[in-house]
Amino acid sequence: MDQTLSSRVLAWVKMRFRTPSAAQQATFTDIFRTNAWGSAESVSGPGSTVARGMDFQEELLSVLEAWNVRSLVDAPCGDFNWMRHLLAHRDLDYTGVDIVAPLIAANSSAYTTSSRRFICADMTRDDLPKPFSFPAPLALVDEKVAHSGSQYRDKRLGLWTLT
Repeated sequence: MDQTLSSRVLAWVKMRFRTPSAAQQATFTDIFRTNAWGSAESVSGPGSTVARGMDFQEELLSVLEAWNVRSLVDAPCGDFNWMRHLLAHRDLDYTGVDIVAPLIAANSSAYTTSSRRFICADMTRDDLPKPFSFPAPLALVDEKVAHSGSQYRDKRLGLWTLT
């Protein structure tokens, strides 16, 4: 099978068996409501603690400065636990995106400012919002969030410039 055909078949299989958005929303809303990750600090789990954010805060701030980033889309944003500390060091137009509606409502109530907003959306299906300021808009997106039963696996961060 040639590379193009095998790529198309693989893409079809992935799309065919993808979890419906409503099921993902119900799953992650239940995780939020029950604090299923079991973190005392963050309902978004151990990968969202302030200590975990501090592990890469200086590097991320360096990238934001070097690229003159003025806008950031963060998906999934979770409970905004570590990111709020990073944003204390850098003035950005920030958009947090998550599939959990009550989490977005809580974030919006506690953290919305003139340059910070939160949107409920499914990052696997919905278009990410375009940042609302230039130059060098940036998206901070979990490249892959892997879950196995109640086992939490750490998130790998991916950075993409948005065009």
